[in-house]
Amino acid sequence: MASFWKQLWQRVDPDLVPTIERVFDLVEPKLRLFSDYQKRLQEPVRSALAYAGELNNQLSTEAEINLEEFTSDPFIHALFARPENIKSGSRYFAEACFGHQAQASGKY
Repeated sequence: MASFWKQLWQRVDPDLVPTIERVFDLVEPKLRLFSDYQKRLQEPVRSALAYAGELNNQLSTEAEINLEEFTSDPFIHALFARPENIKSGSRYFAEACFGHQAQASGKY
């Protein structure tokens, strides 16, 4: 019973609102018709973000992108459809995935 009252008076964390809204945009915007939809999704979104953060911490932050890595590293292979795409796409992926300017050496 205490859990019911806690949920009833619980406020939505303002830091989670943009993420919750993004979930509804992607899944089904009409679900916003439910009352207190943000409160209902707050804990699942918080758990998903925590899990994604744990996965992120397990990933290596450095990857060398070249033809050899394309053939041997499944992560690099997943980023590029063909080996020819490595040269044109490596700078884009380095900035998108690792959040900084790509270095000329090819290491990110």
